[in-house]
Amino acid sequence: MPEPYSSAPVYSDFAARFLELVSPTPTSAQQTWIAGCLSREWDDLDSGYWGAKRGEASLLRAAHRWALIRQAGGLQAGTAGTGAMGIPVGALTSITVGQYSFGYTAPSNSRSSGDRQDWGRTGYGQEYLSLRDTRLGNLDRVSL
Repeated sequence: MPEPYSSAPVYSDFAARFLELVSPTPTSAQQTWIAGCLSREWDDLDSGYWGAKRGEASLLRAAHRWALIRQAGGLQAGTAGTGAMGIPVGALTSITVGQYSFGYTAPSNSRSSGDRQDWGRTGYGQEYLSLRDTRLGNLDRVSL
């Protein structure tokens, strides 16, 4: 079991944990985006709530976001319908590549159902939800 993170995970932590998500030759834009995402996720997660699991939660949240970007076509400069650094704008609900078609449900704007629906769009998001629910369960227990 890896040691808890004392600061935000970095790109090399992400690449080691999620080999399936990283290219053998990642671009500097991809590395920068993932590193920035890890830092933002770390800052957004409360250390008192997450404790030693804060680093793992940061990694899972970044993996979820990166997987969605990859599903939508990745970080490609100058692509139509994209925002800064080629990140797709809006929710992709289906894509067809050759003879294969892929689809998923776009998230709702409701924070209650939408939160679970959004994180449920990838296996990494589902793993994050499981970790979050475990933390909630641990905090709700009463010691006798």
